[in-house]
Amino acid sequence: MSLRSVAIVGKNNKPLYIREIGTNDDGGDFTEDDLFGISSHESSGSENNNDIPNNSATCLKQQFILHSALDRFEELAGPLPGYGWRKPGSTGTDAMWVGLLCPVEDMRVYGYWTSTKIKFILVIQDGIDLLPPNNQQQPPLNQYQLNETQDSLLQSFVVDLHKLYVEHTMNPFYALDAPIDSMNFDQSVTQLVDSYHAKQQST
Repeated sequence: MSLRSVAIVGKNNKPLYIREIGTNDDGGDFTEDDLFGISSHESSGSENNNDIPNNSATCLKQQFILHSALDRFEELAGPLPGYGWRKPGSTGTDAMWVGLLCPVEDMRVYGYWTSTKIKFILVIQDGIDLLPPNNQQQPPLNQYQLNETQDSLLQSFVVDLHKLYVEHTMNPFYALDAPIDSMNFDQSVTQLVDSYHAKQQST
């Protein structure tokens, strides 16, 4: 099981940061067209050959996944104040953890929504086709949930990513809601991803 992409989306669904992870081995076509206003940020100079370069075109498949995730966020939000997914009594990061948004083929899409309306989208792949056979009804969404340990690891990752984002916004030279184009931020995300994968392998 591995992370395939990480996205931070600002208010009004404006993309702030997108990072694709791993190689394009699923047949997804890369495109220079930004169909949904979701594009890769500029190159950070990363030398990690396992990461799709940040100045490359965004995988078309990932664009559709992220677009679907944003739609799912809106569905789960419900009527104002828009926190329909929250469990009664939840506080802190637990209140911001949306959890599973939707399955897409052999991937699961997870979300985290802050009180300031910043969305974090994580796409993980486990190599298991999650779609039901033809002509069969889609199983309930809770059947696609990770086990408790895996879910906890993913939630811990996104909480750390949120902290990293908050630290970045405290930079006086960063304009809020502007795309994040920072080598230090990108390298910190790489460290978080590597740490997540190491913990996954040890479970």
